[in-house]
Amino acid sequence: MLVGYIIALGLVFCKSFFYPQPQIHSLRLSQLEDLPPIEVGDVIFREGIGMDSAIIQKLSNHRYTHIGIIISNDPIIILHASTDSCAHHAESVVLNTFEEFLQCSQNIAIKRFRLSADVLQNVINRAYQRLGDAFVLSRNHQRLYCTTLLEDALEPFVALNLSYTNVEFPVLGGEYLFPKAFFEDSHSVLIYESNVAW
Repeated sequence: MLVGYIIALGLVFCKSFFYPQPQIHSLRLSQLEDLPPIEVGDVIFREGIGMDSAIIQKLSNHRYTHIGIIISNDPIIILHASTDSCAHHAESVVLNTFEEFLQCSQNIAIKRFRLSADVLQNVINRAYQRLGDAFVLSRNHQRLYCTTLLEDALEPFVALNLSYTNVEFPVLGGEYLFPKAFFEDSHSVLIYESNVAW
């Protein structure tokens, strides 16, 4: 509980330090032009609309602020570690439909790992085992947030070389894994990127 209050204070400080933020609208499925067929195991990135997303963009110097993995493509279901206030999620690993995921997005990107169906299923199974686990923004080995969920699921099967970023900031300082590391990782290929201008 104390950690939550400390983080909240840090976010309030960050908001007043970095912004006022303009009004941003939620992305709609109808705005995603030329969306290719989505496959199980695809990794989806989003440029979020909340205050936490604005902070992550500033700290990581990157467009995308959140990441999840597609565990079903009919219908599209996304597994991710979430704290989204815009979607009223609990701070935990959750499942969302594509439309629900878009509610907290202003743009998205999708990358695909070139892995066998069996390996992808093992990755999904490892990530799915964390469903309902609490979101933990920490610098130690017990951390669980959107990127570390995927890192832990993929590591046994892919030789990832993801770069953690050192954040020098009161209360929240330390090494963090931002979505930027997955976006720039060469083990996956970019198959889609939206560019909705508001």
